Amino acid sequence: MPRLSDKVAIITGAGTGLGRSAAVRFATEGARVVGCGRTAATLEETAEAVAAAGGEFTAVTGDIGVSADVDRIVAACVETYGRVDILVNNAAILLTRREADAGSLGSLLETTEEDWEQVMGTNLRGVFLLCRKVIPLMKEQGGGVILNVSSIAAQHGFSTMHHYGATKGGLSAFSKGLAASYGGNNIRVNTMITGGFLSPAADDFMHLFQPLLDDPLLRYRWCSLGRLASSDEIAPAMAFLCSDEASYIHGADIPVDGGMSANAVPNFGPRTATPGLFADDLLEAASTDTGLDDYGDRGFVEGLTVFTEEIGRASCRERV
Repeated sequence: MPRLSDKVAIITGAGTGLGRSAAVRFATEGARVVGCGRTAATLEETAEAVAAAGGEFTAVTGDIGVSADVDRIVAACVETYGRVDILVNNAAILLTRREADAGSLGSLLETTEEDWEQVMGTNLRGVFLLCRKVIPLMKEQGGGVILNVSSIAAQHGFSTMHHYGATKGGLSAFSKGLAASYGGNNIRVNTMITGGFLSPAADDFMHLFQPLLDDPLLRYRWCSLGRLASSDEIAPAMAFLCSDEASYIHGADIPVDGGMSANAVPNFGPRTATPGLFADDLLEAASTDTGLDDYGDRGFVEGLTVFTEEIGRASCRERV
């Protein structure tokens, strides 16, 4: 049986990119999908893709940053299917139209109040409005699942798009608060942390990163897999997190980022194995290169001697 059989899911930002991939995946997993977005034409394309996959999809146009539109979206779902089992808050904007037209990934001093309000309006206000509308329904039904789509920008500092990073950090915190409040109502809430993936939302500035992606070594500094994901690679994880198979995953930040969040130090890509440090070389570096012999301070070196001897013994055991 498909993992989302007979579930009813609202997916925001369903007209393009990850939202469309999620709509198709959820539908093929048995869910009846209500997809919302601002543009009727792109939602129609998603409806065609879902139909081609043998799924069921209902399109509702609207702006999730507008309370009246949110009411209409949720009402359409309830009127059509009678319930809301899953809410996927996927819709987000990386930068405003003004910034995109300027080809800018601006820092704080390049961000206008209008830019800030626009990004906050979709990425945080929209999630707040939808959760406030859907959670009472889920409580009455006896449970549900909310999946908020965030980004590694919630966990790592970037020198640009400060408004976007702030919304994603806020989204992660908001999810944990909801999880703490409504777990007792059998409502699971999680945050999926995405890395870089190919999406129409990134088209306006992807050219800025293309030299990095084209470099055979430097691209591994961005992602340890050395490439961006497709949205179709991320959608299956979304379906899993919203399924009963993930029934004990709650209040968590789940990375689906190709290893981007694991890159604590610059990663220059695949490399051949390097010889291990030899104990004698390590000891010599500690005593001679640091000048400890000159000052007669052998305390550190004597402690290091014990350590290096253990390394040597371990190396011998491995070779045997």
